[in-house]
Amino acid sequence: MSGNSITIIGCGTLGSRVGALLHSSGKSIYGETGTTSKHSTLQSLGIIPYTRDKRGVATGSKGVAQVVFCAPPSITPPDNTYADELKLALDQVWNRDAPDSKFVFTSSSGVYGEDNGGIVNEATEVTNTARAQRLLDAERVVLEAGGIVLRLAGLYTMARGPHGFWYKSPNPPTRNANGLINLVHYEDAARAIVTVLQSETVPSSVYLVADGYPITRQEISNAASQLPIEPFNTVSEPVQFPVLESRKGKRIDATLIKKELKWEPQFQSFQDFAQKMRCLHENQEPLPEYL
Repeated sequence: MSGNSITIIGCGTLGSRVGALLHSSGKSIYGETGTTSKHSTLQSLGIIPYTRDKRGVATGSKGVAQVVFCAPPSITPPDNTYADELKLALDQVWNRDAPDSKFVFTSSSGVYGEDNGGIVNEATEVTNTARAQRLLDAERVVLEAGGIVLRLAGLYTMARGPHGFWYKSPNPPTRNANGLINLVHYEDAARAIVTVLQSETVPSSVYLVADGYPITRQEISNAASQLPIEPFNTVSEPVQFPVLESRKGKRIDATLIKKELKWEPQFQSFQDFAQKMRCLHENQEPLPEYL
């Protein structure tokens, strides 16, 4: 079972996209979830779902060669830490001795403290906030075991992401209009994970995953107003942010994964995505549900 199966722990918005992309690989794709509420949807994507309490049955006594862990810290039980959750998955699910074994953990680019518009890459110093340390402790567990860490930029779809929150919020924005935000579409993030799994040799290391085109909050809001779905297409003007001097954000340099693993995002920026969706709508072409 080990060499012919892939297990995705945390088969939500991102994990289900990874599973759907891997469905044609010829391997059995297992998806671990907290509840059974989405199991019928996962099955329609070719994913074999199971709940955490059935982990041993699904993965077998020897574990599987390839594991993707994209469950968020919120899944951690009160008596455990997020790093402990990673340790359990490494011990219970992953067969690191199997041919082509890989363990991929999706972390966050939020571990960096840069907020003055500077460039960050894999070697940039991280911050020591409690949120960052929780992720960094989990990363350390994975790297020490020989796994791979992907630090993802802000994830989005047509309806989900910072733009979705802003347009649905009853309160006016208070953050800096010119503050930079780094993004990557869920589908592109899923493709990055699949690229890692399907690459012949990937060192145990950290990779940043972003579209490489950081844009301001106001630019995101302006582009979102062009999206052809509610609530974006029902407003008379984009959500407006105040211009402030503080918190300029950061610029993610994601050239390492592009250079070493030949990954490229389908959507070069959020603006590129919004324009493509608008073009599909204007040409009366169906909007892909997964976008």
